[in-house]
Amino acid sequence: MKKLIPAMCLLLVSAVLMGTSTFAWFTMNTTVTASGMKVNAVVPKSLVISTEEGGTYSAAVNLGLETVQSLYPVSTVDTTAWYAPSNLLDNNIDPTTGAAGMSNDENGTLFQELTTWDGTGLLKESTNTNVYAVKKTVYVKSSDAKQEVYGLYVSSLTVNNTEINASSLNDVSKALRIAVVTTGKTLFFAPTGYDSECKPIASINEGEKGGSVGSPLTIVAPGSENGVLVTNDTAIAGDSSMAISIFVWYEGQDKNANNTNALKVQDLDIIIEFTSSLKQNAWE
Repeated sequence: MKKLIPAMCLLLVSAVLMGTSTFAWFTMNTTVTASGMKVNAVVPKSLVISTEEGGTYSAAVNLGLETVQSLYPVSTVDTTAWYAPSNLLDNNIDPTTGAAGMSNDENGTLFQELTTWDGTGLLKESTNTNVYAVKKTVYVKSSDAKQEVYGLYVSSLTVNNTEINASSLNDVSKALRIAVVTTGKTLFFAPTGYDSECKPIASINEGEKGGSVGSPLTIVAPGSENGVLVTNDTAIAGDSSMAISIFVWYEGQDKNANNTNALKVQDLDIIIEFTSSLKQNAWE
């Protein structure tokens, strides 16, 4: 019998999406609206999980996003730098001030970098409460200090009870992006029908024209071939934890953000499951 450990983090996100758009981005008054995001992380008895490295570990944690009511579109190539068009921001900066950069896209759009992450893991404008992305970190370790487990991969990621790479969503929901990040490794996921040629904003030149877009993200499917966060020659012990960050956002550069049917409402339930192994150098 294979000894797979369905290892952690059922990420449950209940969201309602609404929006219209011009070119590739939603307009400011048509946000992606959520009636409170419900996010929980669950692990089997072989692992334990916590939202704090030195906190209490248990079989399940609530990531506390129920107060998030809306997500505005944003663009990132690496989950480190985040950009949005200035004309969609409340804090619209005049380029002559030297505080914003011009992209080299076909529309010559002025972009600003968003850098304010609040203490609850929400990316915001510095001058208001609009939320552009969500970041939550969980910590995982073996439930038995004497029993190591090996490796970790995203074994399943479902959207509306269908695997994300087999899920064809309607309207702006295809602009959904999920990143799972640990030290030295970032995995990007998107629904079927996402814009595979979408080039996220990579940089801006402050006070000057220029800036750049990056290459399309490498979107992977869950599984032990492409969804590996930690290779199976690496042990996860019971006396030290592994940090895993989860990002959720809507990619404004995705052409699906310019969908005339975007006024439809689409409910989303997202579940992420991780798997580890009891055997070193083998997923079993």
